[in-house]
Amino acid sequence: MSEQIKEKPKNSDLIPAEIQKLVEELVEKIKEVERVIGIATSFPDIHWIDFKIKLKDNSELSDETWEKIQDLVIDYEWKLIDDSTEEWYFRPQIVDRFYLLRDEVIADSDKKEHTEVSKPKMWSSNSPNFTVVPFRQ
Repeated sequence: MSEQIKEKPKNSDLIPAEIQKLVEELVEKIKEVERVIGIATSFPDIHWIDFKIKLKDNSELSDETWEKIQDLVIDYEWKLIDDSTEEWYFRPQIVDRFYLLRDEVIADSDKKEHTEVSKPKMWSSNSPNFTVVPFRQ
């Protein structure tokens, strides 16, 4: 069964490039990692981000590899804090599947920003996209 993540338009000017770079670097540097997405857990506030990390089939992380992941995430978090002088809170999590409810995807390792010029950017709209959900009693 294929997993689909419904993208909602974001303003790329508000999302630091380091966040997308981090999700791509985790996939490139950690051989067990298949895909990473960054979720703004309090969107539109993008300062609290969970990095959902999906491993390749039949992969397990050693303690050493988990520490490497945590070190990468912390390095990016501290660099962003230093560069922006804002508080950032990054939390890496290993997941079996991507479950998305009201959270917002702001970075995805499958959506490489800088690889092809012809591809549209992931976040191309300034206006929020709202979904109306009927209320049931």
